[in-house]
Amino acid sequence: MDEPIVDLLVGFLVVAPVAVALFCLFLRKLPAIGKAVGAVSVLMTMFAMALLTIVVTAGPIVREAHDLASITTAITVLDLALMLTFVYISWKAKSALAGVFAALQLIVLATMEIGGVSEHGAAIYVDQLSVMMAFVTSVIGSIICVYAVRYMAHYEGHGRFFAVMLLFLGAMNGAVFSNNLLWLFFFWEVTTLCSYLLIGHAGTMEARRSAVTAAEYTLGGGVSLAVGIMLCEHHFGTVFLDQLPSGAAIGGLALLPLALMAVAAFTKSAQIPFQKWLLGAMVAPTPVSALLHSATMVNLGVYLLLRLAPSLQGSGALSGMVALAGVASFLITAVLAMTQSNAKRVLAYSTISNLGLIVACVGLGTSMAMTAGMLLLVFHAISKALLFMSVGAIKEGTGSEDIDAMEGLRDRMPLVSGAVLVGVSMMVMPPFGMFASKWLLSEAVASHPLMALFLVLGFGATLVYYAKWLGRIFTGGTDRDALCRDGTPRTYAATLMATAVVGILATGLMGQLLEGLINPYVSKVFDPVLQTGGWGLSTTVGLFPLVALIVLASLLSVAALYRGRAPPTSEVYTCGEGSEVQVGTFYYWTEARVARLMRTANMLMALLVIALVFAPVIQEVAA
Repeated sequence: MDEPIVDLLVGFLVVAPVAVALFCLFLRKLPAIGKAVGAVSVLMTMFAMALLTIVVTAGPIVREAHDLASITTAITVLDLALMLTFVYISWKAKSALAGVFAALQLIVLATMEIGGVSEHGAAIYVDQLSVMMAFVTSVIGSIICVYAVRYMAHYEGHGRFFAVMLLFLGAMNGAVFSNNLLWLFFFWEVTTLCSYLLIGHAGTMEARRSAVTAAEYTLGGGVSLAVGIMLCEHHFGTVFLDQLPSGAAIGGLALLPLALMAVAAFTKSAQIPFQKWLLGAMVAPTPVSALLHSATMVNLGVYLLLRLAPSLQGSGALSGMVALAGVASFLITAVLAMTQSNAKRVLAYSTISNLGLIVACVGLGTSMAMTAGMLLLVFHAISKALLFMSVGAIKEGTGSEDIDAMEGLRDRMPLVSGAVLVGVSMMVMPPFGMFASKWLLSEAVASHPLMALFLVLGFGATLVYYAKWLGRIFTGGTDRDALCRDGTPRTYAATLMATAVVGILATGLMGQLLEGLINPYVSKVFDPVLQTGGWGLSTTVGLFPLVALIVLASLLSVAALYRGRAPPTSEVYTCGEGSEVQVGTFYYWTEARVARLMRTANMLMALLVIALVFAPVIQEVAA
């Protein structure tokens, strides 16, 4: 493949969103911003598809660091300026903790620059995993930005908002294409800055407080990442991801940089005990929530873990603790999601829960688990974006995000209800990739009874909180003959339908996704065990009949959306006494009860994280 074409595609996906972001700062009218956002979104989607095609057919593409020395210098200068920006933000926000973390990052970076780092390696590495992440970011992120044009019409500061949204997409693409850990660190912290600005966009006291909390947690994770990078240079003589040795080839203190980078990934992906910042981020406008939970930010943490999977292979207790941390986060937050009535909060807990599954897949370190983790990454991003955007449309149409207030929503907003059905189905039902990945993961933990128990309990809780949501929407409606016109705004309808189509197409092309992207990446470390055939997917222990399940799901969807004539209703007979009949659920928890459980979970998981960091030290002493 001609190198200039590849450079153009990669450069466009990183630079174009940033350029349009700067342009948006000078635009004051939302229609003009909408046209600019729409244009760059379409182009990003086209360029991402072209890059995807190239990588699938031609294989990985690399660009050596010595050929990009000027870019490395520019990133170094920008990185130092970014750290100074964080110091200023922490001073302005009166957050001593954020200031300390920013200062520590600045010290670590300055120390590395003074001491010098290896420059012999690939600065850019475009392979199956990176292009898969870039495709999700560019396509799903672009759809969310278009959705936001309508949603943000009643807010102020449109130019600033969309500038940060687009900068977010560019930084995410920059991170996933970076093989140089110092490059990745720069883009990693740009996403931290973007999240701070977006969470606090509304300007309310609660929004500002939540933005500062997010900055404190993620800057703390940034310190862990920066120290981990410095130790990589010290122990391995490199800062390039593809040059890191496997865990089986090292031991003792040499495992410490991997442990620190894993902790950084936990903070970015809001794993317990670092989940507070993501739950607080729910105060942001819905497009921000959709972007954080699907196409950017939280996915960057699990992406780093998937990149580190070859190095974690054979690391013994270290990988085992990573797996335990992931599956524990999955179970705890799945149970908590079941106790919530606010739809956005349910989705927030669900995000932490499903990212915990990906963390567990990396820690398990088997071919089946890695395949499951990559499938989870793709389908979770699509479905979570669809569900968050649906909740935003519901709030605008009904004035509420409460699940109990969505009773009979199928009759009032049938298109949005159908989008919720597709989104939930992608999360828990066959034939979608989330179900396929959980099937694979269940097989992968067959020899780990405790983890298998955690998974079963978590899967059960997941079914409960999604089933009660669908139950509210698709039962107990109003007069179906009187409400027959769907008034969903066209922008919402188009973006919801586009996201649903992407999810359905990804399901239909799951075999090609596995053969073209997932299996080639997994094969770098393991022998792929998942095979694609004419009727579905198969492993040595079972079959996933994809075609048959697609047909069955289509029939069930038609049945669920069928709008037949409602049966006659009558008043409740109360023996002459006046009363109001209320139907509701009684397993919602108070905030105090949730807080008690979270305190216990945080303490236990904090001990696990401490053990993860000190495990290499203990191993070194024991040796």
